[in-house]
Amino acid sequence: MSAEYEIDAEHRIMRIRCWGDVTFAELLGGRQRLMNDSEFKSEFSLLFDCLEVPRSILTVAQVREMASYLPLSRGSRVAIVIAHTASFGLTRMFQILREINRGKEQVQIFRNRDQAEAWLRPQEGSK
Repeated sequence: MSAEYEIDAEHRIMRIRCWGDVTFAELLGGRQRLMNDSEFKSEFSLLFDCLEVPRSILTVAQVREMASYLPLSRGSRVAIVIAHTASFGLTRMFQILREINRGKEQVQIFRNRDQAEAWLRPQEGSK
């Protein structure tokens, strides 16, 4: 498997990391395992780290399917970290489709994991 997840309850962040030639089936399976985890919280934010994925891994139809369902609450944030310009178009499409599908969360695209983590962390005095 080329994908794993962790739930950081202290920082209210769920992280999914992919590497290599991860498949669409692995992504769907990983999302389902995360959602079935007893520590999953829809109000947490999500870091989707694809820095170690060598190329675009999804088709347009698969991006549509991934964007059709993401059970996060209003105020949650999704940071998608990509390394390659070729992945930007499909990632941007995901971002737009979440808006069209009335996604309650905010979605941003990053090229740097540290910047993504900083954006996901709650600001002082907010929760």
